[in-house]
Amino acid sequence: VALALIAEVRALRERISRIEAHPREFLGRTVRHAWVEYCKETGRTERPDRIAPWEETDEWSKEVDRRIGEAVRADLLEIATLYQIAGREI
Repeated sequence: VALALIAEVRALRERISRIEAHPREFLGRTVRHAWVEYCKETGRTERPDRIAPWEETDEWSKEVDRRIGEAVRADLLEIATLYQIAGREI
């Protein structure tokens, strides 16, 4: 499990470094995509706003997705920093 997490953190750090020009937008889109996919997987598609793509999402929902993305990013970067301080390769 730990090795899988390390690999995921490494992959996310690479993706994040490629999108630094618009990080909040990218992170919000990523959260939205995961949300829509989960709704489809679980059959929760009765509300069109629940499964609307990013471009059709209202600004309030976009901001929620951006903030969730930023929180996940901050946690992952903190984990990566802790691993580096401990002298472990990520």
